[in-house]
Amino acid sequence: METTRIDITKYVKSGEGANGESYNSIEDKNEMLKLYSVGYDTSDIETELDVAKKAYDNGFPVPKPGELITDGERIGIRFWRIPNKTSFARAIGDNPDMVEELTRKFARMCRHFHTIECKEGVFTDAKEQFLQLLEYDTVFNKEEKKKIADFIRATPDTVTAVHGDMHVGNAVMSGDFKADYDSCNLYWIDLGSFAVGNPLFDLGMMYIVCVVDGDDFIYENMHFHKETAEKVWEYFVSEYFDGRLTLQEADELIKPYAAIKTLLIERNLGGVLFPDFEDLFRTTILK
Repeated sequence: METTRIDITKYVKSGEGANGESYNSIEDKNEMLKLYSVGYDTSDIETELDVAKKAYDNGFPVPKPGELITDGERIGIRFWRIPNKTSFARAIGDNPDMVEELTRKFARMCRHFHTIECKEGVFTDAKEQFLQLLEYDTVFNKEEKKKIADFIRATPDTVTAVHGDMHVGNAVMSGDFKADYDSCNLYWIDLGSFAVGNPLFDLGMMYIVCVVDGDDFIYENMHFHKETAEKVWEYFVSEYFDGRLTLQEADELIKPYAAIKTLLIERNLGGVLFPDFEDLFRTTILK
């Protein structure tokens, strides 16, 4: 896929994440860039652009994607910029008195997203994504891999959307959320793992971000500390399940799907799986 060369001096950095940085155009208020870190797999960037275009064309609330771009070293994607945007993560970090209110709003956004049915054949099946990642795995033996694969295949099928990297950093509000949240437009960003499948795969990612990750990583990427993340998880579970599950019941249900999600992290780390992530398998699917 061809890339368009851009002059990075005509952009100003607006944010950063685990895999790269975002930039806003100085000359065009409607343009922004998402540039991945040097060495990031180009095929994954191409996949994200393809999925983002399909999601946008099928009416999902996502930024309008443009084309592949490069600054000469890094590769990324040009997007139409979301005006006056704030991620739920940044909003929570900057407004600690609004943690419960914002988390419950985010949970309702997730719950609605998980009711949206996808057209057949447009998006990848989430189970197939994880089964392919399992083939890449170098941590588990053949017997353990079979047990993990059986668990993935046994997950009930649905035809609804799965974001793939669902957490408060990847949901954005456009507008003054403190003055009038209901007038804000809501968007999902970072769609590289968007798929069709069971919402439990998404909830596993939320569990990792709020419960498993350490304080330094959470603060660097979510803009709040572990103590707040644990509150976010508690409020999220309460709202998403509408009180039908206790926190312990939700943890037992979702923890194995957090383990499954770490297969992507293992691949991105070049075959390394952190001990805390391996323990997710040992204490759930492989116990």
